[in-house]
Amino acid sequence: MVVVNIAQQGPLGQTARALVAGLLAVTLVSATEAEARPKKRKPDLVVSTGRLSVPGQSEDAFVVGHGGTTTFAWKHTTRNRGKAKAGRSVTGVQFVLDAKHVVSPTNARARVPALGPGRSHATHGSFDVSWDDTWDYGTYPTRICADITRKVPESKEGNGCRTTHHVWVVPFGLTGTIKGEAVQPLVFPGVTLSWEFPAGVTFELQPHISQPLATEGILQYPFLDPQPDVLDLRYTISGTNTLNGCTWQGSGGYEPAAEFHAIELSFSRPRGSAHAQILVDRGLPQFSFSATVTCPGGIVSQVEVTPAEWGRAAFWLDLGAFTRFPDPGLTRLKGDYTDTNATYHWDLQPTDLP
Repeated sequence: MVVVNIAQQGPLGQTARALVAGLLAVTLVSATEAEARPKKRKPDLVVSTGRLSVPGQSEDAFVVGHGGTTTFAWKHTTRNRGKAKAGRSVTGVQFVLDAKHVVSPTNARARVPALGPGRSHATHGSFDVSWDDTWDYGTYPTRICADITRKVPESKEGNGCRTTHHVWVVPFGLTGTIKGEAVQPLVFPGVTLSWEFPAGVTFELQPHISQPLATEGILQYPFLDPQPDVLDLRYTISGTNTLNGCTWQGSGGYEPAAEFHAIELSFSRPRGSAHAQILVDRGLPQFSFSATVTCPGGIVSQVEVTPAEWGRAAFWLDLGAFTRFPDPGLTRLKGDYTDTNATYHWDLQPTDLP
């Protein structure tokens, strides 16, 4: 390597200084030409307007029953906001599963012709979605996306979708068993008041009843009474009072009412974790039944037993707090809960549309 001191006097220093000046000039010219050279223009496809709707449902969110089929109507305008012409493309609807996965039904797509800068194309149509076993219960945000097949190179990627509404995929009902028991250890130690549905219990979503919280993914499943002439909920009292030796025995039926007794389910979380539930009881069994009390010495009497006087026993459907289905598929709601001298047992399974 030869080192030249450009400050050196004489012919050699003059030559070095001239060489450096030339190199700087070439560099400056090259940089100026690069800045002056225009960048390659590209298109930029966006959905400027878009709407997804279901006839007869809220414009904020859609509730659909698992196992059924929903017809969606949709319309959109795809616009080229870029500086160059965009080739032919496809705009479509996406159902968001999670941060990395979406479903884009092939029947929810529309062809868009080539668009020059600033030009738009509007269209509309409809499509069906069958909510079969490939769909979990839960929340699915939806959006309409331009260039859904990613065929058009654009100046700005990631801005081509327009968010529309949430879809709540929910069970049609819940069916199974609910039972429990309560005690009063200070007054009637050894005596138990229990309740159950001998033929099982069913709760069913009422799509035609106003659901004020449906847009938040919270739905009510009122008690379904398949046999109005049968008292579905049966209370039984039995046992011997250890304080006085009196034996209790009796039973009676009660009929829950749909307007007071319901299960409230929340589907406000994403798919796979949308199974936080609230079970609520909206009314007390205001009834009594007769029981026979046999005491030592052969003393027999008839008494009226009122479940509402047994504290928490009046709330035959009560879990006290949030309960979760044990897996993302929401295949079963089963468990036990104890609160204030009362214990509850439930085993419910979601059911699809018939």
